[in-house]
Amino acid sequence: MTQRSLIAEQALTQGGCHPQVREPSRRPERNHVSNIQTVKAIYAAFLAGDIVTAMTHFANNVSWNYAGVSTDVPWLQAHQGRDNLGRAFQAIGLLDITVLEPRLFLEQGRTVVVLLRESFTVKATGRSVVEEEHVNVFHFDAAGKVERFRVRADTHAHWLAYHGDRKADL
Repeated sequence: MTQRSLIAEQALTQGGCHPQVREPSRRPERNHVSNIQTVKAIYAAFLAGDIVTAMTHFANNVSWNYAGVSTDVPWLQAHQGRDNLGRAFQAIGLLDITVLEPRLFLEQGRTVVVLLRESFTVKATGRSVVEEEHVNVFHFDAAGKVERFRVRADTHAHWLAYHGDRKADL
């Protein structure tokens, strides 16, 4: 049997002469940990007050709130580098967080987007903010560390809560 007739016979025995469409072969990555699991570990450490562990998941050159907003609200400020993350977490310490509930995790490639419910009170003013759809965006590097982090929030509500009664003076 010639090579050509062998191919034709195989095609007929496999359901006709139509070429078969095959999925590209995908090798499972060894020891692959979903970036979602890393994000969950960050939230767990943060909520437990273990900021040191939370910070280990960030790259040395991390860009925190990389598209910073134009506001004087301390916890919405941009920070560059893991050495400066302490300032970001210190600013978050100005809040009494009563709810931080991740509701939805979306992952594509090296990006994880988290939709969460958040409620906090600014300790200095006693003003509260409740956000039903607060968003955190985590971008990971090839080593599995967060290289960029961004908060998408109701910045006006944050500003009002931060300024409290002082807003009339501004």
